[in-house]
Amino acid sequence: MIEKGNLYQACVEATGCRHFGLLVGQRATVARLGLVGRLMRNAPTFGAAVRDLVAHHHRYIRGSIVYLLMQGDMACWGYALYQPGTPAIDHMCDGSMASGFNFVRELSGAPPDQILMGYAAPSDIGPYRHYYGIAPRYDAEQYALVFPRQPARCSRSSPDPNPPSLFLRPERSARRCRGGKPRRSPASI
Repeated sequence: MIEKGNLYQACVEATGCRHFGLLVGQRATVARLGLVGRLMRNAPTFGAAVRDLVAHHHRYIRGSIVYLLMQGDMACWGYALYQPGTPAIDHMCDGSMASGFNFVRELSGAPPDQILMGYAAPSDIGPYRHYYGIAPRYDAEQYALVFPRQPARCSRSSPDPNPPSLFLRPERSARRCRGGKPRRSPASI
């Protein structure tokens, strides 16, 4: 995570773009999450899709956590970095919030009600207001997207054409690992 923070910091310094993380996150799609994204796209409900990401995030990201908090009739889908000494935390969290915003729109068909940012408002919130359609709430206690606890079912405008199979035949799995090439016999080696 520290290396990623160093990269973000170098990019912000090189470009002078104070909303660099927002720009990175704008490019995120559920499909870019690989197998977890496929699970999310084929979840029966938006809540199940978010829980898929929360449950599997630790398998491919270290130094941060994705969480889902239910409070009354609202839900907070949040992100936090926990690795000490990580630079550019605000920029990385900007990217995560923009990514999550894309995921919410893609999976539910509607944007979140609020975007919470855990830092002071930048001098120019224009890029944030333009992208989100609303001004994020700054100086919040967490980085999170807030939406109704019972959002609509997952949007099926673009379901995964090849849903993941939990029971692939072993020979098909091995063939996929070899890139589809046939297995060579011991005699040919």
